[in-house]
Amino acid sequence: MNSYRKYGIALLAGAMLLAGWAGNAMAWTNACEVISNQASLTYYVGGTLQPQVDSTDDPAEGDVDQLTEFAVGTRVDLTVGVNPPVNATGLGNDGAGNAGADVANNVMTFSITNTGNDEQRYSLRLLAAAVGEDGGTAYTDEFDMTTVRVYTDNDNDIENGYLLQISADALTDGSHLGYTPTVNGNNGVIYVHVVGNVPAGRVNGDNALYALQAVTHQVAPLTGDDGSGNPVAGGESTENAAVTTNGCGNVIVLADNDGDAGNTFSKSSGGDLGDAARNGDGYAVGVYIVNSAAISMTKRYSVVDDYFGGTKAIPGARVRYTMHITNGTATPATSLEMVDQIPNFTDFFVGSISAPGGATIEYSYDNGVTYEATAPTAGGNGADPTVDFIKVSTFDLNGNSSVDVSFDVLIE
Repeated sequence: MNSYRKYGIALLAGAMLLAGWAGNAMAWTNACEVISNQASLTYYVGGTLQPQVDSTDDPAEGDVDQLTEFAVGTRVDLTVGVNPPVNATGLGNDGAGNAGADVANNVMTFSITNTGNDEQRYSLRLLAAAVGEDGGTAYTDEFDMTTVRVYTDNDNDIENGYLLQISADALTDGSHLGYTPTVNGNNGVIYVHVVGNVPAGRVNGDNALYALQAVTHQVAPLTGDDGSGNPVAGGESTENAAVTTNGCGNVIVLADNDGDAGNTFSKSSGGDLGDAARNGDGYAVGVYIVNSAAISMTKRYSVVDDYFGGTKAIPGARVRYTMHITNGTATPATSLEMVDQIPNFTDFFVGSISAPGGATIEYSYDNGVTYEATAPTAGGNGADPTVDFIKVSTFDLNGNSSVDVSFDVLIE
């Protein structure tokens, strides 16, 4: 089965479609379980009760009592899902203001639930969308993560459980990466963590789409190898009924009734997600969404004093500009720099700047070509007409917070 989720890179918001951890609630009879029974028959001859006759499944054995029995076959079914929200960080820098650095170790966690009735293990494929592809989701791919690693785990928290590295650098090329450990039937679950870095330069709202595909393998020893002389420990693939009998020699039936084989990621080698009905495969698509600091700014004015006892915007009046700067996410923003031009028909009012603590305040006296810390000189009206621009810089803004920057001008 397939599903998708979107992952924020610090992360997820909104509704998730067709994904989750829950598997088939039905408890199937385990594969190779022997089911047996026997019928008995009584009858009379001439009014006399005759000896009981018990059924046999082989008439050639005459009156030898024999149970009628059979071993349960293997039902192959699986559900691949994507974990609900986890926190990761995608700033396009290292979170400490060092622009250009990768943001490491963003985790996207998938689950593979064995909804069949036999022990299975799965070979994994990690596929990447090309820019512009949507993978059947409502999101469009815009970039690739870097140094993508793949791990299996016995729980959905990468900080706990038993981690087994499947790939040190998957490169999102669509190749089969390796096998998971064995997963019990009847809703046994194994988790797969895809861990990657956000490349420098990504901006808020950028998407990166990945699909994890699981191919069911029957747990059985092989005499062959992987082409390099190494035994294939995972057993043969059930894909497209390549294996037809289980460990007790009974039938294997592919029961995963999907049907989305037309969905592809063209960037990946062999990028067809391949989830046709009854092929023993399943996949889910996850969407990393870069969620860096979302900064907004409003600018308002108010007349402080018109020097005639009112607040009218007349020549000679003092007007205050206030810039309200907001960070709408939990991700901190660093090294903010605000530049504002002193508008025509006004003069900067000396000493009127209000800025966050620790900010650097500079002025331009040559139409914004250079900035310096040299303080303006107040004339008789308190203003300096030579100031063209002001700059307030090197201040930070924590997540979900706001600051104000203000300064005054006199109307000429």
